[in-house]
This record gives sequence, C-alpha cells and structure tokens, in this order.
Amino acid sequence: MRRLILMRHAKSSWTSGVVSDHDRPLKKRGQRDAPRVAREIFKRDWSPSIVLSSDAKRTRETWARMAAELSKTSVSFTRDLYLAKLGALQRAIAELDDDQDGPALILGHNPGLETALEFLSGQTETFTTANAALLRAKKGSWKKLSKTPDSWELVAMIRPKEL
Repeated sequence: MRRLILMRHAKSSWTSGVVSDHDRPLKKRGQRDAPRVAREIFKRDWSPSIVLSSDAKRTRETWARMAAELSKTSVSFTRDLYLAKLGALQRAIAELDDDQDGPALILGHNPGLETALEFLSGQTETFTTANAALLRAKKGSWKKLSKTPDSWELVAMIRPKEL
C-alpha cells in the first residue's frame, strides 16, 4: 500500500520586508503550527520516511520546525516544487522509489497542492496553511499512481485550527 501526504507550508509573513516571494519567512502563527501538525502526523502514524519539499524559505522553515517531531526522515529541497503546478508534483511523485517504505510527504504551495489532490483522489479540499492530507493507494507504482486520475483515496486531513 502506498501512502502520500500533501502538505502546504505553514503561515508565512507578507510584511517581513523581503522583496522576493521565495524568501518570505514564517509568521509566529506558522512557527507555532508546524510542530503541532508534526505531532499530529506522528500521533496518527503518518510519519514520512521521505520528504520532498519546495526550496522556498517558508517551506524550509516549516520542515525545520517539524523535523524534531518526525525522526529518521530523509528530506530533499528542490526549486522544482516552488509554486509547483500539477505536472511538477506528478513528476516528483513518479520519481519515488517503489521500494519506498513508509509515507512520502510533499511539502509545497497552493494552488498546485489543491489541484494535485483533486486529480489524484477526485476530492476537493481547501489547503489553508499547514494543512496536510493523507492519501492511500492499494497498489501500483509511484509512477503509475502519479498519472492516474482518482487512483488515490483521501483518508484524512489535518488542519491546525482543528487541533
């Protein structure tokens, strides 16, 4: 069985004074929410064995605040996932090793995550900041599952406002 977590970065600051969107840091709310979501991921036994993340400052900071709660996780930051659309997210999923043990987590941005969730599961959900969705597929390679509409089941969502 394959498990995939799609997660949006925690709340970032629009008033930090940085010029580049790529360099926006987390707000205090984001700094607080990221570890809370990580603890819930751990509690629900969703702990990822691999993380593929956008290389934006806000996604890096989100993961840094989550990492202590989720040990033994390999993380890879890539510009390809910065503001990624469906195609880039599908490529990232397709490149996962079929021997991958444990859930894979993709940490990124909207609107790509919402589009990916709808394509993969046929479900529509809003990804506000620090929301995480667990998807499950019973069989198939990562590559095949990344390209097949409605091949995943949306199992649950974690929303910081509900914790």
